[in-house]
Amino acid sequence: MAYFPEQLRTVVRSSFFAPNAGIQNGVYLAAAVKPAVKVPVLVTGGLGDPVLANAVIAEGKADLVGIGRALLADPEWARKAKAALG
Repeated sequence: MAYFPEQLRTVVRSSFFAPNAGIQNGVYLAAAVKPAVKVPVLVTGGLGDPVLANAVIAEGKADLVGIGRALLADPEWARKAKAALG
């Protein structure tokens, strides 16, 4: 298990208890955690839009974006995302 200071442990866990809080829930938490840790930060949850996922990384809010349901729903998601982003 990774070590997180107690206050960060609470922030990271809170994202799992707010499933209907919208896309920005996970993104703002990742952005809050990122400056406080020395490891890459991954955000996931509702980021199946390639433009939005790319913006999260480009704006420095997270280092990685996890894509799950979008890939299950559309196995061609990566190809379509590449085309959408140019």
